[in-house]
Amino acid sequence: MVAKPFHCLLCDKSYANKTSLVTHERKFHNQNVIIPHQHILSVPLYSSYCHFRGLFIDTIQSRLGSHRSTECKKKIQVHYEENLFYFIFREQETFTFQVSGYKYNCVFKGQAGVERIGKIFQCPNWWMKANKFGGETIVYYPQQDPITKNLIDKESI
Repeated sequence: MVAKPFHCLLCDKSYANKTSLVTHERKFHNQNVIIPHQHILSVPLYSSYCHFRGLFIDTIQSRLGSHRSTECKKKIQVHYEENLFYFIFREQETFTFQVSGYKYNCVFKGQAGVERIGKIFQCPNWWMKANKFGGETIVYYPQQDPITKNLIDKESI
């Protein structure tokens, strides 16, 4: 019998290699919010939260382009203390955790995502970035459909 050293921590399945385990997690535990080790995560200090908030917003703003042609989805990675990310984003409906890769994920889309980040960090105008020429770059803006004149919710985060 072949040994299967890669065990899924969310169910009783075992796999011969990590690739198979990752495939299993994506297929059966794609929306996982269970953190097997959450009992050891401590509540972060407020000063750590403030520092993370600044880092998070600065990271998003630094990734913004100031030209119309740079409109697109942006994916950012913020490397910081695990307990901060967990305690800040765990209540969000798009929060997930990949056990085998030890990766957290939280997705914010469109105007609702922009507003949600503003509420989480108590910074409602976080999405505007002034440039050195007096203009500003914004994370999100709705676009109008030229035919129906309805606003189109563009995803920017």
